[in-house]
Amino acid sequence: MRISDDGSPINDHACKITELAPTAFFFATGKTGINGVWSATELSKRAFLGSKDIRDSYTLVRIAANWAALMEEKYREDISRFVSNPSEANLCQGVFAEVAGEGSSVVRQAE
Repeated sequence: MRISDDGSPINDHACKITELAPTAFFFATGKTGINGVWSATELSKRAFLGSKDIRDSYTLVRIAANWAALMEEKYREDISRFVSNPSEANLCQGVFAEVAGEGSSVVRQAE
C-alpha cells in the first residue's frame, strides 16, 4: 500500500476519472487534496457546476480556470500539509475533457 505525504493510505483501487456530465470528464494527478477534507475531484464538480450553463468554445477553459482558482485557495489554506517550500511546489494538474460531435474531444489542462 502506498502512503501519501500526510501519512494517510492512497486508495489505488478508486477510479481517478470523474464524470461531470454525459460528455465531460475530469481527472487529476499530484497532490490532489486532504483525505476527508477536500479533493481536486470535489472542486472540479464545483467548478463545472459554476460554468456549465455558458456553452461556447471557452466553456472548458473557464471550468479549468475556476478549478485552478479553487485549488489555489485550498492550497493556500493548507500549504504546510503539502510542501516544505511552497515556491518550488508543483502540486497538482487537472484535466477537463469533453467529447464533442462525431467522436472528437476537447481537452483543457490546469496546474
